[in-house]
Amino acid sequence: MERFGLNTEEGGAPMSNPYDLLEQQEDMEYGPERVGVTEEAVRLADLSGDGQASYDARMALMETAAMSGQSEKLFPAFAWCQHYAAQHPDEVDDHTLAWHHKWVLSAAHQFPQFPLSRIHELHGSYAQYARKLGAGARSSAYLQMKLAMHMGDPAAAQPAFNVWQVAKEDMLSDCSACEAQARAEYHVLMGDDGPCIKQGQLILKKKMSCGEIPHLTYGTLLQPLLRQGQRDLALQYAVKGRELVEGAPDFLSTQAEHLEFLALTDMSTGLEWYARHLPWAEQTRERRSQMDYHRAAALLFSRLEEEAVTLALSPEAEGWQQSGKYPVSGRLESHLAKARALATQFDKRNGTPHYTQKLARTLGTTGEVGL
Repeated sequence: MERFGLNTEEGGAPMSNPYDLLEQQEDMEYGPERVGVTEEAVRLADLSGDGQASYDARMALMETAAMSGQSEKLFPAFAWCQHYAAQHPDEVDDHTLAWHHKWVLSAAHQFPQFPLSRIHELHGSYAQYARKLGAGARSSAYLQMKLAMHMGDPAAAQPAFNVWQVAKEDMLSDCSACEAQARAEYHVLMGDDGPCIKQGQLILKKKMSCGEIPHLTYGTLLQPLLRQGQRDLALQYAVKGRELVEGAPDFLSTQAEHLEFLALTDMSTGLEWYARHLPWAEQTRERRSQMDYHRAAALLFSRLEEEAVTLALSPEAEGWQQSGKYPVSGRLESHLAKARALATQFDKRNGTPHYTQKLARTLGTTGEVGL
């Protein structure tokens, strides 16, 4: 049976046991096919009437979706699992559910239609849940800091950062690599290139790693290194970083960081990188990552001197031309309009001018780009 890459039982019949599919998806790379297999497991579990299987399948779906750039799928699955856990407290692992709660909090950053008031409610319920499990204040402060960083609010980020730094590690703390990366990103928000670079290089020197590190680290360091005149080192990090994130659907924002860097250093490679990752940038529902890509693409096309460029775009790409020739002005206008619209939506939701200002800083406040 060829459906989402599903294996079949002996004799060609499709799998009917959701746990068989859950086992199968664990051996797959994160991405649309794995999401499809896990969603099929949810469907089969629901049809079976086995509540525990439905819970387990949705927990697996949340992990797969979060790691596959489809975090919009976390919200209904998490709500279902919360309801099930309340009715069957002896059948669920509270610690694992709390970790999925953390993923939901991070996922909410991606969607400007998700009300800020609801995000604060979710933070409050997470803090209560963490205390119930006997965890300290560390992870709650960490998540509050990450929210403030997303909003571009240094005044709110700093006190949360201070609490996070002194609170003891506990069962809900992120891994040491992710926490080290968060420190580097915090310094970016605060405008401190030196501490950011120092923190990032510490991650690389110690070879700290997890599923996202050092992938994110290389992208984070590129602009601070350029601003501090360390172009050669930035070029080295760019090559290493691109190898780690190329084609990965969960790293669209990092791919955008590399695109922005290439727009400033190597536009030929930048055009290839742009074409390589444009399909997912157009398809994804993760709006913050999509905004990041449109902003970087607008920078790329704003710096091109040619009237038209040749691009190997997928036929599914918006505005695809069989000739492969694309007017630079049209690409610039399209990406700029989308980046501006999304920045406006996020700033309205967050109550800050952060993303509109970031777009202006990236492109420069020139009449040429209409800012």
